[in-house]
Amino acid sequence: MRRIVAGCVGIGLLFGALESAGAAWGKKKKQAEKPAPASPQPAAVAQPQAQPAGATVIHTFEDEAKMGEFTRLWERRQAIILRMRVLQSYWSDDKALLAQLDTALNEQYQLDTAKHYILDPEKRTLVEQEAPPGAQPVQMQPNVPAQGPEP
Repeated sequence: MRRIVAGCVGIGLLFGALESAGAAWGKKKKQAEKPAPASPQPAAVAQPQAQPAGATVIHTFEDEAKMGEFTRLWERRQAIILRMRVLQSYWSDDKALLAQLDTALNEQYQLDTAKHYILDPEKRTLVEQEAPPGAQPVQMQPNVPAQGPEP
């Protein structure tokens, strides 16, 4: 659960930054649509954010619409990563619970969960049975990389 909270906080911060940037874009657009005031007023000039040393500009957006399109794509990507992390957490929790259940079945009933069994209620017995042709054991690993994509 700690991983989910940490992931949510990190993604929440990113969403917050993108949301504030989106709000700023919307304000600029609305201000551009308003007619200029009759008397000149000192306008607050938006200063470009200072780039960290060694930072490289990889793309320049043509206009606010293109930047908004990028923001929507990035938000969708982040939402998918968050959903995958939540699912991965559920998978890990359920896998640990399944291991506990398998241990209990083995200790109490000498049951190997990789084998096939039939419960005979009339005789009150558990009978090991040969696996049907083509039967596959239950897969314990998801078909995705263990760590998943990083944001």
